[in-house]
Amino acid sequence: MDSFESKAIWISDIATGEKQSKEARIIAIAVLDTNGSQTMNVLMGEKLTLKVLYQKYSDRPLHIHAVFKNRLNQIIFSSGTYTLNIDVSSVKKDESAVFELVLDCMVEAGEYMFMVKIAEASPLPNRGIVIDSSPWLGPLTVQWDYEHHRAPFFGMFGIPCKGRLELLHMGKE
Repeated sequence: MDSFESKAIWISDIATGEKQSKEARIIAIAVLDTNGSQTMNVLMGEKLTLKVLYQKYSDRPLHIHAVFKNRLNQIIFSSGTYTLNIDVSSVKKDESAVFELVLDCMVEAGEYMFMVKIAEASPLPNRGIVIDSSPWLGPLTVQWDYEHHRAPFFGMFGIPCKGRLELLHMGKE
């Protein structure tokens, strides 16, 4: 845990205190670049790894979820073990685990905030009961030099896409 905490951008008070009355707690959060170094800056299109160290105090399956918002306070992205269909049943009561979320930062350059939640899935799809959450963290800065480099996309999001060009020989014999 010490090496995790050395790269963490946020550490909860539970990391130094006693077990809480909640069913799980987020202990620490790290944001890493492609070299595994702590960062809060990334180039548009590069990968960023979010790691969440947490402890469970319950036998119920609990999910880890990250939520990102832009400077206008709009939620731009949210994903985690639930949306990625990751089986969380292997983490048992009183065990610690690390959830890793690798992001392709295909969003426009700017500053973003994020938070992490632990939640129990609801019987209804796409809903959950929050058990614990971090505060909003950031800013996480996505950078791009628009004056000197061709952007990988225009707009707010780089939606995955492919293109092709087909040459037609119409009217030529």
